[in-house]
Amino acid sequence: MKTRPKVLSGKTVKLRTGCGSLYLTLNHDDEGNLFEIKMVLGKAGSCINSMLYKMAILWSYILQLGATKEDVIKLIKKHFLGISCDASQKLEDGRMSSCSDMVGRAILEVLEGEDKKA
Repeated sequence: MKTRPKVLSGKTVKLRTGCGSLYLTLNHDDEGNLFEIKMVLGKAGSCINSMLYKMAILWSYILQLGATKEDVIKLIKKHFLGISCDASQKLEDGRMSSCSDMVGRAILEVLEGEDKKA
């Protein structure tokens, strides 16, 4: 497992969901690889925040175990896209999107954007 550097750089993206504003933080290591993910939805303390927190820990763990970018993209496309729920948000293309779907899309956008920069 990779050791967490003392300092990571990253960005926080605000995603509008049916449950409120979801803040997704994507941190990169010194080499520019996605290393750590954090998530919070609106006000702290809700049940969904605890689930998002644990999902972020799992994503970070997968990344720190050395999963390749291709592995993560494949995992997101297979298991996260297209998930909807009773509070789903309508996307520009008319599809419905849950918090899980929106997080998957945001991570994909970052990972696929890294390929375009290279």
